[in-house]
Amino acid sequence: MPEIQNSRQTPISRPNVAVSPNINQLEKSVFAQINQYRQSKKLPPLQWDNTIAQQSRIHAQQMANGQTTFSHDGFKERVQVISQKISYRGAAENIASNMGYSNPGEQAVVGWINSSGHHKNMVGNYNLSGIVRLVGH
Repeated sequence: MPEIQNSRQTPISRPNVAVSPNINQLEKSVFAQINQYRQSKKLPPLQWDNTIAQQSRIHAQQMANGQTTFSHDGFKERVQVISQKISYRGAAENIASNMGYSNPGEQAVVGWINSSGHHKNMVGNYNLSGIVRLVGH
């Protein structure tokens, strides 16, 4: 649930960005559910960003193969890498582990809605997102 605020940097204007065709159906579903929730709260939808998704995928792979624990460790470093391509004012991260559910994406979104810190990230003043699903060991 970490969040970084930095008023010295400004967001860049981006046209509507389509969801990358390289993401799987669960990632698309979670992205859509988050945007539906944001819209129900009168917030603008997030736009997909491949740079964010790439850093998320690297972190997910590291957690899945045991290189790092299931945590937000390295969040600031991921934001630094992302900031080389994207100007930003703030960044946040939600992660979930939902093994054994028939609907792990929905479980993640519901869990985030019901967690104050994760919820704050979901409804925060953000405009870009990257969602990653990784099946670990």
